[in-house]
Amino acid sequence: MSLHAIVRMTLGSVFAVNRGFIERLRELLIHHYVGTRRIYEDALVFLRELKENGFMVIVGSNVSDHYMALGSLRKLGLMSYIDDILTSAQLGIRKPHPLIYLRAMEITSASNVIFVGDNIETDVIGPEKNQFKCYSRL
Repeated sequence: MSLHAIVRMTLGSVFAVNRGFIERLRELLIHHYVGTRRIYEDALVFLRELKENGFMVIVGSNVSDHYMALGSLRKLGLMSYIDDILTSAQLGIRKPHPLIYLRAMEITSASNVIFVGDNIETDVIGPEKNQFKCYSRL
């Protein structure tokens, strides 16, 4: 469910709010989310190495609004290392749903994909259930 829908349903059930108010609140929530994102110290080095060695990098995120992922990547200066972004907000499904991993493979046209992540359930167990290689950074 999108962040816009969550805000609209939550506030709309209690208050009579207009669309402009809901959109402004959504923007504030996204701004706050993006402002709290941090990068692992070695992530930039890792991404640089991947790109220098010809890998495609697809970000898969369970965020409720695509702009949460996009804004975070921009804020962290990572966009030049990213080939595409898949979010649950876009796809209507959340990791560890297998279609997210399959969609990443489709985008890359690759038969071999390595999933790297920071969550055991979504970034390791999810891909492994579908026989993908994966590595975790916890």
